[in-house]
Amino acid sequence: MRFKEIKIYNLLFVIGYVLVFVVTCLPIGGKLNRVKVFSGLRLDHLLHFSLYFLMTLYYLLGRRNNQYLFSTKPLLKFLCLIFFLALSTEMCQLWIPSRSFNLFDIIANLSGVLIGYIVIALVCRNKA
Repeated sequence: MRFKEIKIYNLLFVIGYVLVFVVTCLPIGGKLNRVKVFSGLRLDHLLHFSLYFLMTLYYLLGRRNNQYLFSTKPLLKFLCLIFFLALSTEMCQLWIPSRSFNLFDIIANLSGVLIGYIVIALVCRNKA
């Protein structure tokens, strides 16, 4: 049963990872780019932040059940994968019609990863 749980955890991560990349590469324009939440902060920035924050917290779900994507340095490798996705999805939009590269989207992506890492560090430190 344990092996099956680990495979499901890994499979869900891969599916989510690929879906984020595919959706980001779809040539769709969005009205979210025009919806302001605060001065200078758009709704799509908040969505970028939330997505990468939640993806980063997926590590905690696995850790709680002693499931990891990697056997050595699991947190570092996990964060590298998320970090790569955060950068590559935005870079790919340079070549996709009706999509555009946006530095603030990258900042929102990486901020989500950073805050997620801080939450992981605090949770892991408190459990040690």
